[in-house]
Amino acid sequence: MTSKVLLQTVLCSTGFALLAQSATAIAPIGTLYFTQDGPYPGTYQTRVGKLQGPSFFGTIMNVQAVATVHVNEGPIAVAGGDIRTYTNSMYGMSPGSRYDLNLNSLGQNYAPWQMTPYNSLNDGTTDGFFNYSVEGNGIIVRTDRDWQNPVRMNIPGLNGFWGMTGITWDFNTNSLWMSGFYSGGGYALVNTTKSGSVLQHYSVQHWYRGLAMDVDGTLWGSTHLGHLHHMTTGGAYLGVVGVLGWGNSSTGAPAGIEIEVAPVPEPASLAIFAAGAIGWSVRRRRQGRASA
Repeated sequence: MTSKVLLQTVLCSTGFALLAQSATAIAPIGTLYFTQDGPYPGTYQTRVGKLQGPSFFGTIMNVQAVATVHVNEGPIAVAGGDIRTYTNSMYGMSPGSRYDLNLNSLGQNYAPWQMTPYNSLNDGTTDGFFNYSVEGNGIIVRTDRDWQNPVRMNIPGLNGFWGMTGITWDFNTNSLWMSGFYSGGGYALVNTTKSGSVLQHYSVQHWYRGLAMDVDGTLWGSTHLGHLHHMTTGGAYLGVVGVLGWGNSSTGAPAGIEIEVAPVPEPASLAIFAAGAIGWSVRRRRQGRASA
């Protein structure tokens, strides 16, 4: 066997071994969209992008990104076939923007509003009806889909946590997940209702700047070192992958991440659907009796 063939055999076997070791963390199933800090040294310009698996040698290679329309675009919400970002500046000086899923600007801006002093918004998410972000003090901010009309929801049960950053919507339970720190030390994931009641929390291996729920109901957390950690909502750690073009917090770490999922119908919509289904069923039975 030649040295070239031997080298190829070793590389292939090593690659298969690495992928086998992290089979559950090869890449998100759904397309993951992100905002990215600091890829342009000396400026506050950010990027918006998307990545798709699988990974090769533990790194996701299929990554696309473009410069954002405005500076400081961090929180991100993806639903209904578009991407909507907002400013992470505590002073509300820079607007957010709207993009299609191919990262083209749609020419729509989202006016900034003043945040709580000495705070900033971090990651974002949406249930298809409202957007959500979280301030560092643990206050969830709910807005309409255009990042307007903010409502702050203080959660008393978060007294044992601080430094909240990542946030994502759980379509299985219609709740929210956030990442942060335990007051006594260590890192935590916290699950709350959208009205602010803490449902559960557990320890994790890292502080996640962004959180995203995949289409299979698992969670991905982005670190300031350019990695994606994969977890279940039950607390099990599934693995880690790197992302090509993601650096550390000073050279291009992700700010917000999100995977598009179908929104859960609101109760009113469900009632209308149910009423329509009952009416259709009654008509079918009447037609059946008339033709009998």
